[in-house]
Amino acid sequence: MSVKTIGIVGSRGHTGAELIRLIANLPHFVLAFVVLALPNGKAAPYVEALDKAAPQTVIVDLSADYRFDESWYYGLPELTRGDYAGQKRISNPGCYATAMQLAIAPLLDRLAGPPQCCGVSGYSGAGTTPSDKNNVEL
Repeated sequence: MSVKTIGIVGSRGHTGAELIRLIANLPHFVLAFVVLALPNGKAAPYVEALDKAAPQTVIVDLSADYRFDESWYYGLPELTRGDYAGQKRISNPGCYATAMQLAIAPLLDRLAGPPQCCGVSGYSGAGTTPSDKNNVEL
């Protein structure tokens, strides 16, 4: 079994911590770096630098920056596993996109048109530390 070197771009929050835990428990993966806990739209220069420094390293981007970039594999394995062909750049869908796509997938062939979804949260990316964004008592 060959060992794959993994780098995670956008490792902040629960998703990043969970991905780090999963990779650490898989013997055929080595986590080389965890970087870029940056807001969406800020990762491109760092990904470019990583591409130059370690072009064979698998990079998983947890931000929204590469989700619609056709040169990146969209990593929702429950629905896109058949499209994976060893790509080294993997974009990760967010929690809302994952929930909506998995909920709609079994119904797609029964819909009369494209589905429309809306996700609402009072905390959307505000983090877990109480602030005026997520604490009604402040």
